[in-house]
Amino acid sequence: LVPFARFGGEIVADSGAVRAFIRSTHEEYRRRFPWAAGTVMPASMDDETSLCWPAWTPGLLEDFRAVKGYDLRPLLPALWRDAGRITPKVRADYYGYIADRFARTFFGTINAWAKANGMKTHAQPLLEESLAWHVRFYGDYFRVLREVDIPGADVIVMPGQRCHASVVKGAASVAHLAGRNEVMVENFAGFGWGLTLEEQRWQANWLYSLGTTSLNPHAFSISRHRVMTSA
Repeated sequence: LVPFARFGGEIVADSGAVRAFIRSTHEEYRRRFPWAAGTVMPASMDDETSLCWPAWTPGLLEDFRAVKGYDLRPLLPALWRDAGRITPKVRADYYGYIADRFARTFFGTINAWAKANGMKTHAQPLLEESLAWHVRFYGDYFRVLREVDIPGADVIVMPGQRCHASVVKGAASVAHLAGRNEVMVENFAGFGWGLTLEEQRWQANWLYSLGTTSLNPHAFSISRHRVMTSA
């Protein structure tokens, strides 16, 4: 079950919008294929849903004050500029807040739906290669991925390139800390029909050594007869 790619920050942090999204996608899959949930469709897969920056949603200021105990409005410039000694606190509180709200509102809501329908949830983040991007797109990478049953990553490299081990180890670390026993990685993407069995074995072995438990082969050609024939 792969119903979407990426949304804006306003959508994924709004509970009403997320419920409407589930009704128009997940519920439709269940309605049309009621026999498949938990069997043919064992999990709901999320591909790179992330926050816009700055992440904002209706009611954020009021909810932030209730959670953190102070008004963010006069301190908003501190998200961009140095506002003195209070700057680190404002930024840490803001990113911690949006990460928790994103995790609960989006992934938590979908996870609850999946469990009620005998399914699991899997997610792979956007641009997980950099710690700075973790903050930019998720607020707190570990907090967000803890909401899914199967943390994941994508290893998209071209021939001759290498992907940093932290991409996979991040997802494996989330699984380890959250008590999960599965890590799925999207792989082989970008190689085209020139990808050999030896290269496939090399990458698969490398991914398994980093903590991957299952692979999601993606976007590589499987035929020289027609280059556009791809997995």
